[in-house]
Amino acid sequence: MWKNVLYLCYNKYDMTAGVLNTYAWKNEVTGTWCEVSFDSGQNFVYAAQIVEQRGDGSRDGCFGVNGHPIVHPDGTVFVPLGGFPHTFCGNLPPTVAVSEDSGETWIVRPMPNATIGQMEIDPDITVTPDGTAYMLFRNKNQHATLVRSRDHFKTWEGPWRVSPPDHTLNVFTGISSGDNGRIAMTYLGTVDAQVKQATPSNASGGTLWNAFVTYSVDADSESPTFFTQQVNPTEDPVQVGCVWLLGGGGGPMGCRNLLDFIDSVTDAEGRMFSVITDGCDPRNGCAADTDSANYQSHDGQATVLVQDVGLSLYADKGNLGRFWLQNPQPFPR
Repeated sequence: MWKNVLYLCYNKYDMTAGVLNTYAWKNEVTGTWCEVSFDSGQNFVYAAQIVEQRGDGSRDGCFGVNGHPIVHPDGTVFVPLGGFPHTFCGNLPPTVAVSEDSGETWIVRPMPNATIGQMEIDPDITVTPDGTAYMLFRNKNQHATLVRSRDHFKTWEGPWRVSPPDHTLNVFTGISSGDNGRIAMTYLGTVDAQVKQATPSNASGGTLWNAFVTYSVDADSESPTFFTQQVNPTEDPVQVGCVWLLGGGGGPMGCRNLLDFIDSVTDAEGRMFSVITDGCDPRNGCAADTDSANYQSHDGQATVLVQDVGLSLYADKGNLGRFWLQNPQPFPR
């Protein structure tokens, strides 16, 4: 939202059955759309198709999935376009749809000469007061990655790997900001060994996933510094097994489990909040058999990660006062 202008962006699918159970994509309606309201959501006056879906990976943004819209201080709207867990999509560059006329028309701007690919279903963008936009996503090597732009994504800077070097897989991304150069990024990750070219969807059975937050107070510098903290206790992981990203019933391992999408915001004090799905809630008994090589957790607990204490994303706020929050106590394992 910007002033009283509200943007609602979503994926729209429409397929027509063809011969031999094949499907033809209705490109004129399918893909990513945004609707616009000038009265804070009471009425939506028009909708525009940002990108169409062809089903063959030939268009920017691949299958029409997208992250949350975000508005630049000058009113320009950015929508990060998602990849999809298929080879042709993972080879597409990080891509952003941009509107400079309140969502009436859009231009798609891919990162030029990119070799990193963009795999995340819902990449995320934040914009600092100086107009610098930061985009967080999972690259084709399955690591959380940051890029930035100072001119509405006409030119791009980066990439920088955000997740620590011992992480073997990452998935889902959320980013928020405060002052110029001060950003906080949330994602899920594992340090467990994986086979070559593993993805979250075929992670080794029993893989332990945790939630991580990476901060930077110099993200606008030539070489940003990142510091990372695991949010949840190690004995209480947020997921065990794979994180299924391919639709349907979850494949041979039956791991259609954690669902999609996370998000992060900053409050007026510069405190970061993130919402995730906790797929391994000890209150639901998840810890019963997590050491089994084929164990898959299937909890779906909505969970908010709250910065309890530490550095504010607003420099003049200094260190945040403690909330004295306590993590839920897991059952003994």
